[in-house]
Amino acid sequence: MQIKGPSYTLASDSLRVIYGVDFHSVTSMVTTGDVRIESGTGRATGDKAIFNPARHTIELTGTPTVQDHGRVLREKRSSFIWTAKN
Repeated sequence: MQIKGPSYTLASDSLRVIYGVDFHSVTSMVTTGDVRIESGTGRATGDKAIFNPARHTIELTGTPTVQDHGRVLREKRSSFIWTAKN
């Protein structure tokens, strides 16, 4: 499955959306299986990504790797902030 946002592309094997009260808002989204996020020059990969729209964060787990401008960061767990561009 693939999602194209205003400033990023996300691909993974599956996506689960968790809605708020009466399905009026999204409280979080969980992607699993070969997660790939690309934005500008950056690329992040992992086994699972948890999106929190209220906090504007994406938490990558499952030996995530973040690459940008030739630098590579590998962690057991990684969290970073994304900014949606209009």
